[in-house]
Amino acid sequence: SPKFTMTRASWGTILFRLLEPGANLHPVEMLLVYLAPLWFLAVGGDWGEALRALGVWNALTQLGMFLVVVQLPTLVTGHMSYVDIGWPLGLCVLAVNTFLYGSGGNSTRSLLVCGALLFHGGRMFLGAVAMFYPYVWKEDLSRYQFARTRFVEHTGMPGLWWMKQQHDTLGQCGANSVILAVPIMLAATRPATDLHWLEIVGFCFWCASWCFENLADGQKMAFIGAAKKAGDIRTAVLGHPPYNTSKYGLWTLCRHPNYFGEWCCWNGFLLLASPAAVDLVFDASQSWPARLGVPVIMYCTSRFFYDCLVHWTGAAPAESRSVLRRPEFRAYQATTNVLLPFPVPFVDHHRTPGWPSGAGVAKTK
Repeated sequence: SPKFTMTRASWGTILFRLLEPGANLHPVEMLLVYLAPLWFLAVGGDWGEALRALGVWNALTQLGMFLVVVQLPTLVTGHMSYVDIGWPLGLCVLAVNTFLYGSGGNSTRSLLVCGALLFHGGRMFLGAVAMFYPYVWKEDLSRYQFARTRFVEHTGMPGLWWMKQQHDTLGQCGANSVILAVPIMLAATRPATDLHWLEIVGFCFWCASWCFENLADGQKMAFIGAAKKAGDIRTAVLGHPPYNTSKYGLWTLCRHPNYFGEWCCWNGFLLLASPAAVDLVFDASQSWPARLGVPVIMYCTSRFFYDCLVHWTGAAPAESRSVLRRPEFRAYQATTNVLLPFPVPFVDHHRTPGWPSGAGVAKTK
């Protein structure tokens, strides 16, 4: 339960928090996310017609699936956890839609893009189906409890949490329809018949990133087994002594190497889409909104995932519990970056002991 004095915010703040996509985006970035669907109206020509038809069909199928799998169960039960099933299922829907209804100039390219996405989403979907059975929770997953605490702290309006739940879960449906969909659709429907070398590089980068993510998950499972055997599972810190040997090496590079791998997977999809993006940007027959919209949406894809994995449903919710339960976790935070396993200037790597509680987020039990 929240440990703070609840004061109702202004109606402007409440509206902002209700409509806020993600958790740490700049207002300009939020505006870009809301304007992104208009790109489908701006793009022209035969390629534009194909993208528009595919985009409409995908949006309708995503919405239909989300209503049944996510929105209604969330509304009835008050639990957002159903989105962990609906989101990866939506990636599979996007992959199938694009492969079946998106006609490009090279079938191999379409198979690489859609096959990778189907594999990517399918693994997460099957994992969620197995993990969450029978799909009834006594309480929401901890990351969504954290989201509720943050929303109530910002607004002082717990009675509006159900609306925020619907907004955020529908927002994921929107991401599967636009922000995440556009790079996939561009790559798969590129009219050029040649397979560009950068498309091959992008696919290989996705493969390497997927292996990195799953290796990190494997090391985490090994840690859980070892810590249970040692009897310190409730206090031990993965990546911190004594669990910082080569057996757990990825977790010494950053605090969430599995999330870093997931972020890199989506940057791999962006690399795959970059030849198609360049083709459209330099197509003089396209309008300026259509041409400028491509790099903007691709920026939003990477930025959206970074925000999600660090602030929204990834690192911040996980660490809000670890800093309270694991005494050595603060020392781990002070020496290890949160997501990027290498220094990057002008990026906050959140090496503040106690983050995110030290960043003004209310503590939860």
